Amino acid sequence: MSLLRNRFGIPGIISVLALVFAMAGGAYAAKKYVITSTSQIKPSVLKSLTGKPGTPGVNGSPGAVGASGGPGAKGDTGAKGDTGQTGEQGEEGPEGPEGPPGQPWTAGGTLPSKATETGSYFLSSEDGNGARFEVAATAISFFIPLPSEIEEAKTHFIPSVGGDPSVCENSEHAGTPSAANPEAKPGELCVFESGVNVFQAGAPIEFVKPSSGNGGASTSGALLARELPASPPPPEEAFSLGTWAVTAP
Repeated sequence: MSLLRNRFGIPGIISVLALVFAMAGGAYAAKKYVITSTSQIKPSVLKSLTGKPGTPGVNGSPGAVGASGGPGAKGDTGAKGDTGQTGEQGEEGPEGPEGPPGQPWTAGGTLPSKATETGSYFLSSEDGNGARFEVAATAISFFIPLPSEIEEAKTHFIPSVGGDPSVCENSEHAGTPSAANPEAKPGELCVFESGVNVFQAGAPIEFVKPSSGNGGASTSGALLARELPASPPPPEEAFSLGTWAVTAP
């Protein structure tokens, strides 16, 4: 003790003793109070130990697109639903307007009574190759046959100049009979001239039955003939054209 006091003096001795006691106390505290949880630290001290949040890092690059998945398995067919109930029958609709009367004719039949059919004609004195005939002639055909033949007295030719179209007036048709409006009375045939060349004005057309050669018209048509003017022969083609109408009796 005297050695310590002589070397360190009283203050030095006190310092040494304080160091020894401090080290001994720290060792004791370290051994006695081991910190194993943040709950052992005073909240205010723990708060002071918490650092400030750092700056956010840069976003990473997008990852590669994954491969497409394979098709899924087909699901089972659902059960068939029940048949629905039959609906009630709707009310009958209103009757539609009446249509126009149909043509009372069937294939292989004849022209109905008082029905009229029309057509056109052209007769010439040439055969198409320049040869001349003494009589200009042509044939007209009835698209629908007549139920009976027409006698000569009931055939009429209305020339382009003169003539009386009233003999062909049909009360079933409107307008005056003409080449543009051909008409004929029931059981009669009328021919209306609309154009003529060379023939003498008013020179008649003769009606001939193809079936017998007699005057008039057969059930299927007629021959129309017209004589050329007297000599000398005409220097050019002679022709007549127009329309016709026939009405069943």
